Amino acid sequence: MINLLKNPQNQNKRLTVLIDGEHYPAVNYDAISLLKKHFTGSISGIIFLGGTEKLVIDNPENFYGHNVFMIKKLDSDFLKALQLFKPDIVYDLSDEPVVNHEIRMKIASYCFTERCSYMGPDFYFEYEPKLLKTTVKSVGIIGTGKRIGKTAVSSYIANLLSEKQKVCIIAMGRGGPKKPEVIRKKNTDLNPEFLLEISRKGMHASSDYIEDAFFANADTVGCRRCGGGFGGKFFLSNIKDGIKAAEALNPQIIIIEGSGASIPPVNTDFNICVIGGNQAWDGIVGYLGIYRILISDFIFLTICEDPPSKKENIDNLVSQIKKIKQQAKIIKSVFRPEPVYSI
Repeated sequence: MINLLKNPQNQNKRLTVLIDGEHYPAVNYDAISLLKKHFTGSISGIIFLGGTEKLVIDNPENFYGHNVFMIKKLDSDFLKALQLFKPDIVYDLSDEPVVNHEIRMKIASYCFTERCSYMGPDFYFEYEPKLLKTTVKSVGIIGTGKRIGKTAVSSYIANLLSEKQKVCIIAMGRGGPKKPEVIRKKNTDLNPEFLLEISRKGMHASSDYIEDAFFANADTVGCRRCGGGFGGKFFLSNIKDGIKAAEALNPQIIIIEGSGASIPPVNTDFNICVIGGNQAWDGIVGYLGIYRILISDFIFLTICEDPPSKKENIDNLVSQIKKIKQQAKIIKSVFRPEPVYSI
């Protein structure tokens, strides 16, 4: 991983180093010196994650020659440290027992939230900025997993917004069309025959954009994606063309729906994170779910009834979310099916 630091593209970038007190200061010092030797940018600061077994220096800033931020509580302090040092890359020189895999996933989430990459001796979480932007107001609906009701939430919100504004939904899936497909609500007779016609053409007749078309008072655009990284990045998608197709419909607001735990590479004006009440917090942490929560303005807890969600789990989710985002607005919900027309 140290070879990545030699890249000439890093010459104007800022590096922040993570250390702990389980290493002797002299060992940390030599490791930081090695980073300086290979990194072409500048060291913006050092974050001390904890551990006191080998903390034998009184003034770490004098010893290391850099500003040092001493972390007391990771969930409340780490973001403050990143905001102070404003790194492009965070390099982790810490180790067990100060950090474990869960803490490293949290650190990766915090780094992505502050738009920086996170790396260590044998790992690299690369942050890539969301460069796409819509010409009208946009709402991102993202999630912490599959089968937690993002499409139902998307349709519900579209119906609320459409009372005063013209809305378009962009949805993508792993079975979506190669070229973005548009369904105009007013021009399409949405019925079982319509779905059968799509299926007979060899297309995915239950893709999210089709479900949105049935249940939302909005035009929809269907896209596709393949792959999904820890931070939600796609390997392949046609979302850029999907945005063009949506904007051609002249909406006043565009809802951009994520797929599974993947996040569309669009710089939206407002984000809603959907979390299933039956999801385990450990799983959310382990897949950079904290990043998804931190970049969202609103948390939508779904499936909040037993079965399948236990009250203890729902209460724990709310408690954990509040720990990392005190001001989080959270709503609990359940699903009740209703027929679109008389059966």
